[in-house]
Amino acid sequence: MKSKQKGDKAESIALAYLKGKGYRFLSRNKIIQGAEVDLVMENQQYVLLVEVKSGARIDGLEPFVHFTNAKKIKYEGMAQHYLNNTKYKDKDVRVDLICVYTDTGEINHFENIIEY
Repeated sequence: MKSKQKGDKAESIALAYLKGKGYRFLSRNKIIQGAEVDLVMENQQYVLLVEVKSGARIDGLEPFVHFTNAKKIKYEGMAQHYLNNTKYKDKDVRVDLICVYTDTGEINHFENIIEY
Protein backbone atom coordinates (compact mmCIF):
# COMPACT_ATOMS: atom_id res chain seq x y z
CA MET A 1 0.00 0.00 0.00
CA LYS A 2 1.36 3.43 -0.95
CA SER A 3 2.02 6.12 1.66
CA LYS A 4 -0.94 8.28 0.52
CA GLN A 5 -3.27 5.28 0.72
CA LYS A 6 -2.01 4.46 4.22
CA GLY A 7 -2.55 8.05 5.29
CA ASP A 8 -6.07 8.12 3.84
CA LYS A 9 -6.91 4.86 5.59
CA ALA A 10 -5.56 6.14 8.92
CA GLU A 11 -7.59 9.34 8.53
CA SER A 12 -10.74 7.30 7.85
CA ILE A 13 -10.09 5.20 10.97
CA ALA A 14 -9.52 8.35 13.04
CA LEU A 15 -12.67 9.95 11.63
CA ALA A 16 -14.80 6.93 12.56
CA TYR A 17 -13.21 6.89 16.02
CA LEU A 18 -14.00 10.57 16.65
CA LYS A 19 -17.56 10.22 15.34
CA GLY A 20 -17.98 7.32 17.77
CA LYS A 21 -16.90 9.71 20.55
CA GLY A 22 -19.67 12.14 19.56
CA TYR A 23 -17.68 14.62 17.49
CA ARG A 24 -19.23 16.08 14.36
CA PHE A 25 -17.25 16.12 11.12
CA LEU A 26 -16.53 19.55 9.60
CA SER A 27 -13.72 19.03 7.10
CA ARG A 28 -10.97 16.72 5.90
CA ASN A 29 -7.59 17.82 4.53
CA LYS A 30 -8.45 21.45 5.19
CA ILE A 31 -5.86 23.99 4.06
CA ILE A 32 -5.31 26.71 6.67
CA GLN A 33 -2.55 29.27 6.17
CA GLY A 34 -0.98 27.12 3.48
CA ALA A 35 -0.79 23.97 5.63
CA GLU A 36 -3.07 20.95 5.74
CA VAL A 37 -5.08 19.84 8.76
CA ASP A 38 -6.08 16.18 8.45
CA LEU A 39 -9.46 16.48 10.19
CA VAL A 40 -11.57 19.32 11.56
CA MET A 41 -14.23 18.17 14.02
CA GLU A 42 -16.48 19.79 16.62
CA ASN A 43 -18.51 19.09 19.72
CA GLN A 44 -20.45 21.42 22.04
CA GLN A 45 -17.32 23.02 23.47
CA TYR A 46 -14.48 22.60 20.99
CA VAL A 47 -13.44 22.82 17.40
CA LEU A 48 -10.74 20.17 16.96
CA LEU A 49 -7.86 20.43 14.53
CA VAL A 50 -6.62 16.87 14.29
CA GLU A 51 -3.29 15.61 13.03
CA VAL A 52 -3.36 11.90 12.16
CA LYS A 53 -0.16 9.86 12.17
CA SER A 54 0.15 6.21 11.28
CA GLY A 55 2.83 3.60 11.52
CA ALA A 56 3.77 0.29 13.02
CA ARG A 57 5.40 -0.14 16.38
CA ILE A 58 7.62 -2.77 14.80
CA ASP A 59 9.29 0.04 12.82
CA GLY A 60 10.96 1.03 16.07
CA LEU A 61 9.39 4.49 16.15
CA GLU A 62 6.07 5.55 17.54
CA PRO A 63 3.99 7.50 14.98
CA PHE A 64 3.80 10.55 17.25
CA VAL A 65 7.54 11.21 16.92
CA HIS A 66 6.73 12.60 13.48
CA PHE A 67 4.70 15.41 15.10
CA THR A 68 7.64 17.77 15.42
CA ASN A 69 8.03 21.07 17.25
CA ALA A 70 7.88 22.85 13.89
CA LYS A 71 4.53 21.18 13.24
CA LYS A 72 3.28 22.22 16.69
CA ILE A 73 4.22 25.84 16.01
CA LYS A 74 2.45 25.69 12.66
CA TYR A 75 -0.70 24.30 14.32
CA GLU A 76 -0.69 27.11 16.89
CA GLY A 77 -0.92 29.66 14.08
CA MET A 78 -3.50 27.64 12.17
CA ALA A 79 -5.69 27.28 15.26
CA GLN A 80 -5.72 31.01 15.91
CA HIS A 81 -6.33 31.79 12.24
CA TYR A 82 -9.19 29.28 12.06
CA LEU A 83 -10.96 30.77 15.07
CA ASN A 84 -10.55 34.32 13.85
CA ASN A 85 -11.84 33.56 10.37
CA THR A 86 -14.75 31.17 10.84
CA LYS A 87 -18.16 31.12 12.48
CA TYR A 88 -16.74 29.16 15.43
CA LYS A 89 -15.48 32.17 17.40
CA ASP A 90 -17.68 31.18 20.35
CA LYS A 91 -15.87 27.86 20.77
CA ASP A 92 -12.47 26.92 22.08
CA VAL A 93 -10.04 25.37 19.65
CA ARG A 94 -8.11 22.26 20.53
CA VAL A 95 -5.32 20.53 18.66
CA ASP A 96 -5.34 16.74 18.99
CA LEU A 97 -3.05 14.05 17.67
CA ILE A 98 -4.37 10.62 16.76
CA CYS A 99 -1.93 7.78 16.15
CA VAL A 100 -3.19 4.77 14.23
CA TYR A 101 -0.96 1.72 14.60
CA THR A 102 -1.02 -0.13 11.30
CA ASP A 103 0.32 -3.36 12.75
CA THR A 104 -2.28 -3.72 15.53
CA GLY A 105 -5.15 -1.41 14.59
CA GLU A 106 -4.75 0.32 17.94
CA ILE A 107 -5.59 4.02 18.24
CA ASN A 108 -3.99 6.46 20.66
CA HIS A 109 -5.73 9.82 21.05
CA PHE A 110 -3.64 12.62 22.52
CA GLU A 111 -5.92 15.52 23.42
CA ASN A 112 -4.94 19.17 23.60
CA ILE A 113 -1.33 18.59 22.61
CA ILE A 114 -0.63 22.30 22.29
CA GLU A 115 -1.08 24.65 25.22
CA TYR A 116 -1.48 28.31 24.33
